[in-house]
Amino acid sequence: MKQGKFQYRYHWLLGLEEYFSAKENHSERYETFVKALYHDNWFRKRDILLDLVMSNGEKYKTDEAKGWINILLREHLDINDVKPEFVVSFLYNYMEEESLLKKLQQFVYAHKDMDESWSEDSIIEMPDIGDFLSRGQMKSKLWLVNKLKKFVDGSLGKVVFYGGWHNFIAHLLFENFEVDSITSIDLNPECMNTLKYMYDDEIKNKKFKPMIGDVNKIKWVEDDRYKFEGEDKTYYADLIINTSCEHMDNTWYDKLPSGTVVALQTNDYFDNDQHINCCVDIEDAKSKYPMSYTLYSGILATELYNRFMLIGIK
Repeated sequence: MKQGKFQYRYHWLLGLEEYFSAKENHSERYETFVKALYHDNWFRKRDILLDLVMSNGEKYKTDEAKGWINILLREHLDINDVKPEFVVSFLYNYMEEESLLKKLQQFVYAHKDMDESWSEDSIIEMPDIGDFLSRGQMKSKLWLVNKLKKFVDGSLGKVVFYGGWHNFIAHLLFENFEVDSITSIDLNPECMNTLKYMYDDEIKNKKFKPMIGDVNKIKWVEDDRYKFEGEDKTYYADLIINTSCEHMDNTWYDKLPSGTVVALQTNDYFDNDQHINCCVDIEDAKSKYPMSYTLYSGILATELYNRFMLIGIK
């Protein structure tokens, strides 16, 4: 695989760079990894190879180490394709099983046949990791977490994600806050299967619940309790998070009771065909999602678009 093709396919490594740059105990080691693989820096390749050699089989299995060396030397071994699952496995082990990478590893497992060995024939089609761990996506996630830190003293309570998708943000919330529980609602059933692997422990401990549903069909029975149309069971919510506002109309917001605490993100990326409800600017966002009290409003510039965020009380 030529370096240009590799960079295009694995640009999400730069998204993870945003995450690790904020973690002092991991930033230097990750910098070595991304320079070796993404930037094709041979001095950093040397450092990783030395780490593999010095481990003397104590840290890494021989077969795995061979596969990782193949990735490092791919251009000289005439390897035309590098599977994402092998890059993730390499990264996860090299970074000493860091917690976010554990979720990424579990994401990969969710799209593989667990009864088969890690071979090309056993790979099940998985979504492009770059769609949700790009630099812009990671910056947006960290932006939300860092702003919430300024306003939250104690537990976030019961958090409900509207359009939760593959929901790596949930991990960031668990990592940075006390959380009673997180519910992730999405229309896509494939996301639910993925989340069951990613948050297996949290689901067992009743800290995380993936749900298939249309957030536009949620009915609020009290200020802090909701249910889905046609169902009797109700659920509690202390904080609604929707970072996918551009993918849906305003029905979900219009239905929220007054007094609901909301954190939302949208953007001006009109060129994306999946975006049906973008905003021109932050004032447009404020107009579409009026709040009785705004804790924060701001703009984050990314390479492709501007991201708008509102945190406050409807």
